[in-house]
Amino acid sequence: MLLGLVATTAILAVGGAAIAARLSGRGLIERTLALIVGALSELIVCLLVAGMGGFLNPPGVALSYLVASSILVCLVAGPRRTWAWMKTLARDAGRAIGDGKRVLRRPWIAVLAAVSAVELVWRGVLAYALPLTGSDALHYHLTTVAWWLQTAGFSENPFTAESRGYPSGTELVFAHVALFAHRIEVVNLVQIGFALLGALATAGLARVFGARRGTSAVAGMLFFLTPVVLAQSAIAYVDIAAASEFTASLYFISRYLRGSEETSSGADRKNVLLAGLAGGLALGSKPSAPLWIGAVIFALVVFSFFARTRYAVPLRRSAGTLAVFVAAVMIVGGYWYVRNSVVYHDPVYPASVVVHSRTLFRGAAGMEQLVESPPGRAPRFPLSIARSWAHDLVPFLTTERFYRYDQRSGGLGPVWIYILLPALGLSVLRLAKKRDVAVIGILATVTLAWLASPYAWWSRFSLVLVSIGAASAAVQIDRLWPLRRAKLLAWGMVATVLLGVCMATWEYQLGDGRSIDTVAAARLVAAGQAERTLDIGGFEVAQRAPAGSVVAVDPNDVTILFPVWGLRFERKVVAVDLDAAGAWDRLRRSGAEYVFVASERAARRVSLLRPGSTRLVAAKNGFRIFRIRPAAST
Repeated sequence: MLLGLVATTAILAVGGAAIAARLSGRGLIERTLALIVGALSELIVCLLVAGMGGFLNPPGVALSYLVASSILVCLVAGPRRTWAWMKTLARDAGRAIGDGKRVLRRPWIAVLAAVSAVELVWRGVLAYALPLTGSDALHYHLTTVAWWLQTAGFSENPFTAESRGYPSGTELVFAHVALFAHRIEVVNLVQIGFALLGALATAGLARVFGARRGTSAVAGMLFFLTPVVLAQSAIAYVDIAAASEFTASLYFISRYLRGSEETSSGADRKNVLLAGLAGGLALGSKPSAPLWIGAVIFALVVFSFFARTRYAVPLRRSAGTLAVFVAAVMIVGGYWYVRNSVVYHDPVYPASVVVHSRTLFRGAAGMEQLVESPPGRAPRFPLSIARSWAHDLVPFLTTERFYRYDQRSGGLGPVWIYILLPALGLSVLRLAKKRDVAVIGILATVTLAWLASPYAWWSRFSLVLVSIGAASAAVQIDRLWPLRRAKLLAWGMVATVLLGVCMATWEYQLGDGRSIDTVAAARLVAAGQAERTLDIGGFEVAQRAPAGSVVAVDPNDVTILFPVWGLRFERKVVAVDLDAAGAWDRLRRSGAEYVFVASERAARRVSLLRPGSTRLVAAKNGFRIFRIRPAAST
């Protein structure tokens, strides 16, 4: 099955290359980002069509990829141009490797590169050693994917409100991997790939900010080695994906702004189109992303008036540019909000929207129920941010022994508070004098997007700050090099990065409140499948239902849902409310052969549905699975 994954991903890469050949510029970073954004956009659109059409299965999806890539190659760029572009990219990538060897002669860069390589390999190992990790992943991210695969489409998810209403663009990427690999361990690798995308986009921003190639690569490493990025990279979450996609969008926006400075008649809209595609990927990944996209739109509107005054660019042209951006965003990421508007009359379902005591959109829960508060007795903004970042000042003296994937206090690491944040402040002061429109535009956009977020204090929702901080730090080092201050700054950066990396690699948070240290995780590499799951969510009990069987669960009772499907998506799962009247009839009509429960109360309810109709098969740690007697189900 892995061969199918490789083949279909290669088909998508060809389609992405056709988009990039048509839209991208000459730089290696720009072309590589265009390739990735194009391929991901094609993947999203194809799977949206397959999900709505009810053919979300390997043959149907593979055919849709082939058709879409053929159309892109033939009509967008042309076969010769696409092939020539791919050869040029490969050639330039080879040259970049040679340049990289020269950059590694600086010891401090070599240390960061070595740590990055070790962490990249180790996080891939963790994806295999700890296949069931991450509370939200097991509750709804993977549940969404498993339900799509089970139904071969986008039928309404009966298990969680999050699966029904949250935008699920990153889950479509998970679905692509699951369709052709059928291994949760491979799905867990997806966010590692997105972390590399974020590192590449950060390196691109550093180049726009004015950093040299070597220090731009360092900026990318700083993003990858951010503690919360490392901690979450081998888990099926969406925060790294959304932040990386948004950073890629910011990169292309910065290229557009830079082009506007250099061309008085108005910059080419190709970068805006790529920015829109990347922004659409982010919009479809997180429910908070509309705030980010709104910040970009606001920045483009402000720039249009600036361009009219300074460059005499007509407002009509600027309006057309904005329309290109919005159209690309909506094509790739707007489906989820349109669907919610049609089905639930609420584009941001399950959240309700209330303005001045007037309900604009009525969802399943109020915003105050869905938006979490800072931990403990944390004060309101902006003191909540100061308190969170203060954790990174001396993280080893806090009660938490390690950085978690769901880190709530700090998480951007000591390098953020000691190096990147001061460098960012210095950049702002310099830009006020230099009036660099492109960089000022990006910094203003990120600041607006960050402040508009309800989770400005939460590191996994603020990863884009690391990108602009790392880019600023790279510029500062280049400005000072080869002075002694620059070397001290560089080695201080290395020291603080290593501290954060150690605390993100000391232990690992699981999905049920437990944690495991590095030594124990390494031992699991050679362990069997059941042992590697650490029995999260009652996996061992659920395994007593054979592959291909239908298992019923009550979503009000079972919150860690995905383990019931199995590591290979080998079972089918149906939802039945065991407390509702007529539960037995619904259980029988669902075709369920087993009932999986997670509490004593639910177990008693199953036993009382129809005495003698079920048999206890296995029980452990509060989890039970019952076999429905064949005679009773007819």
